Amino acid sequence: MKQYLITSFKKFKADRISVNIKRVLAGVGIAFLLSYIVRIIEMTMCSNISVSANQSNVNGYFVDYPILAVIMSVIMGPFTEEIIYRGILFRFFSKYGELCAVLSTGFLFGTMHMLFFSFGNTNILLFLCQWLDYFLSGILLGFIYKKYKNIWINVSIHGTWNLIVAVIILTQI
Repeated sequence: MKQYLITSFKKFKADRISVNIKRVLAGVGIAFLLSYIVRIIEMTMCSNISVSANQSNVNGYFVDYPILAVIMSVIMGPFTEEIIYRGILFRFFSKYGELCAVLSTGFLFGTMHMLFFSFGNTNILLFLCQWLDYFLSGILLGFIYKKYKNIWINVSIHGTWNLIVAVIILTQI
């Protein structure tokens, strides 16, 4: 894994910075669009619920430990998750085809986010909408990894997306 990360980083550095910035911005833009679509579905189907269990938990971390929450959500989380989902699991599932790898890692990405953050959410419709958001994000990151075969692009997109969310949360506190 260490050699894979080093090789990928060298390739990432070798690309022009403008190319990498365009890739990251395109990925974040598509993630925003997908998330917006899911939010519309969520508001339509679950209009009587104001804040999800997942969002309440995340907001609580930012209130209690803002610096640690930013470090964990913008740097450590994306790095760790991308190594697990794209660096290890994607490569494992690729032996069954890259589409299988994209769908499998997207499913696991969505499921694990919901398992860790949404216990106590008794509204199954809201739970499924939130899961769909993470699932689609996982699929997007899987397709990006499939296209570029560079985990650092995924880490950059994931970290940038989480940074935007962190700024939104911190400005609302």
